[in-house]
This record gives sequence, C-alpha cells and structure tokens, in this order.
Amino acid sequence: MTINYLFRPHLSAFFVLTGVLFCLPLAGYLAFFPASLQEGDGFGYLFQRQYLQSLSNSLLLALCTACIAGIFGTLQALFLQRVRVPWRNFFLSSYFVPFLIPPYIHAITWSRGLGEKSLFMQFFSITESRQILYGLLYSKAGVVLILSIWLIPLVTTIVMAGLQSVDVRQEETALCSNSPFTVLRKISLPLITPHILGSCLLAFLFTLNSFDVPDILRVRVISGEIFIQLAAMYDEMGAFFMSIPPLLLALAVAMIIQRNMRERRYFGFPGIQKRILLTEKRYTVSACIFLAMIWLVSVALPVIVFIAAVPNVEIFWRSVSGAFDELFYSTMLSLLCALATVAAAMPYAYLLARRHPLRSVIDFFALIPLAVPTALFSIGLIKAGNFFDLPSLSSTSLFCLTGLVAHFLFVGIKIMQAGIEQIDFQAEEAAMLSGASKTKLMLHIILPQLKTSMITAFFLVFVCCFAELSATLLLVPPGRATIAVKIYNLMHYGADDMVASLCLFIIIMMLFSGLLFKLCYAWMVNDHRSKTVKL
Repeated sequence: MTINYLFRPHLSAFFVLTGVLFCLPLAGYLAFFPASLQEGDGFGYLFQRQYLQSLSNSLLLALCTACIAGIFGTLQALFLQRVRVPWRNFFLSSYFVPFLIPPYIHAITWSRGLGEKSLFMQFFSITESRQILYGLLYSKAGVVLILSIWLIPLVTTIVMAGLQSVDVRQEETALCSNSPFTVLRKISLPLITPHILGSCLLAFLFTLNSFDVPDILRVRVISGEIFIQLAAMYDEMGAFFMSIPPLLLALAVAMIIQRNMRERRYFGFPGIQKRILLTEKRYTVSACIFLAMIWLVSVALPVIVFIAAVPNVEIFWRSVSGAFDELFYSTMLSLLCALATVAAAMPYAYLLARRHPLRSVIDFFALIPLAVPTALFSIGLIKAGNFFDLPSLSSTSLFCLTGLVAHFLFVGIKIMQAGIEQIDFQAEEAAMLSGASKTKLMLHIILPQLKTSMITAFFLVFVCCFAELSATLLLVPPGRATIAVKIYNLMHYGADDMVASLCLFIIIMMLFSGLLFKLCYAWMVNDHRSKTVKL
C-alpha cells in the first residue's frame, strides 16, 4: 500500500507545475548574475559603509526581536496551557489578534500615540522627556518593540503546539514526587525546547524580511536598501549583489529550522491535552497581569489611538469610500491567494503527514520562499518574466498572485499537515480495500475531517497576504494598488486623517474576519462532533 495513493495519478504534473513556480524566481535571479559581472565590480556594493550599517542593523533587529518575542511568546503559551487563569477562553480566543493587525499599523499606532497632540504626551510637559521618547521610538529599540508585539502570537502558537504534544503521562508520573513548578521546569520545558527555538528562528526570518516597520520608524535595514536600489535608483546590479548576504543567511536559517523541527508540529488544536500544573494564587495573578498587559498594548491601544485620531465620522467614511478600489483589490487578491495556497498545499501536506521518503526535501524547499526576503523573491520573479519574455503576464496580477502563493505556501502546508496527521490512516486503508474511488476517498474520508484545518490555513494566509507590503510594492501591475500601498503613499503625502481612518477600518475588518473565522471554526467542530455521535 503506497502512501501517495490518493494523489498518484496527478502527482507528477502537480509537482512540475509548482516546481516551475518555485524555480522561476530562482532562475530569473541566477540568470541575472552573469550580466551583473560583466557590468562591473558588483561586489564593491557589499563593502560600502552604508550597506554594512544596514546589514548590521538588520541582524541586530532580527536577533533582539527573536529573543524578546521568544521569551514573551513562551511565557504566554505557558500561562495559557499550564496555569489556572480566569477568563481563559477569552485569552485563548484573542491572543492571536495582534498578528491579524498588519505590522505597519502597529508602527503607525505608536508613532501616533507618541505624537505631539496625543493624550499620552500631555503628561510630559518637559521637552527633554518628549525628545527621549521620540528618540526611543524612532530607533532600533522602537522597531524591536513593534515587531515583537506583532510576532508574539506566532511564537505562542508554535510553543502551544509543543505543549499539546507533550505526553501527559510523563508529567503525571513526575508529579508524584516533585512540585508542579519543578515538573514544568525539568519535564515540560526541555520537551518543548525545539518548538521554542523553531519559533524564535521564524521570528528572526520575519524580522529580517521586514520592510515597512523600519521604513516608518526611519531605521535603515537591508531589505530597505535592496528596495531603494531597485525601485528608486533603478540599479538592478546593486540590488542583486546587496541581496546575496541576506539570501545566504536566510537559506542557512531555513536549514536550521528544518533540521530542528523535523517531524514536530507548528500548529496545534484547541482543546487537546490541557494539563493545568500551576494552580497557586501567585501564578494565577501573575498570568492575569501578564496576559492583560499584552492584550492592552497590542489590541486595545491601536483601537483607542485611531478612534481618537479620526476627527469625525464623515471624514472616516469619506476616506474609506475613497479607498474602496484598493480595499476591494486587496481583499480579492488575498482571497484568491488563500484559495490557491490551500489547493496547492494539500498534496504536499498529505505526503508530509504520511511520512513520504522525500519529506525532508519537500519540507525544506517549501520553507525557502518564506525564508527568502520578499524583495529578493520579487526581483527573481520580475527578472524571470523579462528573461523568458513574459511581459503580458508581468503586467497582470498573476505575477503578484504567484509570488504571494509561493511565499506563504509553507504556512498552508504546516497547518494542513497537522490536520491530516489527526486522520486515522486505517480509515483510508479500509476505504481502499472496499474499492472506494479516489473521489469518494477524498470527499468522504479526507475533506470532512480536514475542514477545520483548511479554513484555518485559508484564514491565516488571507491575513498574511492582506498585510504584505514589500512584495505588492514591486509586483502589483500598473494602475493597481493594494490598501497597504495606499496607506504607505498617504503617509508620505502627510494625509494623517485618511491614514488614521483607513487603519481603523482595517483593524475593524480584521477583527470582524477573526470573529467570523471563530464562528465558522466552532460550527465545523460542533458539526463534526454531532456526526460522530450519530455514528
């Protein structure tokens, strides 16, 4: 019985298609190398003082953000999974909300909150105090703060998946002769160390790829330098050679992540193995204070700041109606990207879940587009379109859709892989032996048990695509713009009221979409349970 029975007839064609999508940017990127060598000494770009400063800033920001997000994300996961906390369901439902808000909105929130006309700054009448706050915000410390707020939910999710995978019997056995805190420190934490390390490395990659937050806070980073060389200076050779060090670093980090995580899950499922170890009042109070502070800073603060920044309802609706085309285009592009990503991730996730002999290779190559900075991936896609003479495709949204699908395919694969691993393979074997066709096997065995994973992957990819800025700046066809690009341009024009109105609308939209996802997820879980009880 072969593990790829379900996809065997179409597997070759599918891998050829997706392989072309993955290799197309790489081919365009490598094809540019000989031409760059002929134009001059491109390696001289790597030794410019400004470039070295940007590269060191990027590395420092990535390291600090990974450490801070790793510490706070791990603490949040431990509090939610191993400490008795009141309103636990509320915190479990809302801890991921900061990731739904795009990072550039978090940056605008803090720049608005520390503005001269903000309520917070009224408490600081001394000019020196205001200058200190401005200096802290518009610096590397401000970038680390904002990106850490955005990435804490990602770390929490991965660490919670590790806690759910811990064998409860090990903790119960250790509790017979040790205190709960000792069990947590000597049993639980060592078992989830790979998840903590993997989540920190992913936070490192996300920070290394970040372009919007450092640009808003006026911190020079390597992704910004590459973007300036390509989009502003029209220096393709400079952009190519500047992209070599971050490319090699991203590939090295991707190899470490793949080797560290191996068969471990990146995403868990609510309600699995909730083992409360710490029930003392001091732990409960500490957890409540910590979770409440995280929620206030990352969720309540943006809402309050933008409500206070919007002058009136009329300006709010005028700004939203004026950006209707960009909002509609961003929504449709994100929906199509999420749908295509879920469809493309299904065969890969199935092979990984069923322990295909080439699963390590598949896992690594799926991680590469996410690890490589989006500016580099966009450059490769653009050069591939020019090299293979595809101007008609590059002038449409297909190139942007291709880049986004390839970039976030790893997210869809890992979520759906976790869902497929929950499906008992004996049910598939029984259907195969009874003579069920591949269509019936898919419709009656796989998909009904995979609905929650599919909708989770769809929603998360939708959120990531909607918040993406650097790729859309380079790949969106002429005459089109996403809402992220619209806000980015309005910031440079000084349209503060429109920026605040659009940011508030996006927050409301993301909160509504998160609520809709939560309701759909709960309905699917209850529907599956009711059908299981009937059987």
